[in-house]
Amino acid sequence: MNILLIGALFLVCLVKSIIIVHKDEAMVIARHGRYQKTLNAGLHFIFPFLDMPRAIALRETVYDFPRRSVTTKDDIPIIIDLLLYFQIVDAKSAVYEIANLPEAVKKLTRITLENFIGQLELQETLVSRDKINNELKTILNDAANKWGVKVNRVELINIDKAESTLKERF
Repeated sequence: MNILLIGALFLVCLVKSIIIVHKDEAMVIARHGRYQKTLNAGLHFIFPFLDMPRAIALRETVYDFPRRSVTTKDDIPIIIDLLLYFQIVDAKSAVYEIANLPEAVKKLTRITLENFIGQLELQETLVSRDKINNELKTILNDAANKWGVKVNRVELINIDKAESTLKERF
């Protein structure tokens, strides 16, 4: 009976020690709450019950921001649709440098968009979409780099004058 129990315990430990990391993931291993190592794609062995694995997706993520009202430098409200494409490039930083990475990226993008558009006049905003995309990408990359995030693309889908502005003019 004891041999069966020991054999079962050994088998459970063996199964728990095997980690398979897929090619589009990284696995951050913490031991006793401290960073131990990052595992890349492949078959790995860990110490069961001591090591705590956390899977991190390395695929590109797209976030579609809801239509947002932003005010230009000349105090004209506009509505902007925005897509953000980002990817985790450093799993350790994504886990240990920020508490809620997706929410932080969303808020950083929103604030950066509002600040950047607030420095431009309406006409400049309407005709320089590529410039805005590139500038936002650069600013966001600089800020999110410490979190292990790379911003691949920023796309302004649509820029419209706010309806209240259109009603005032007619």
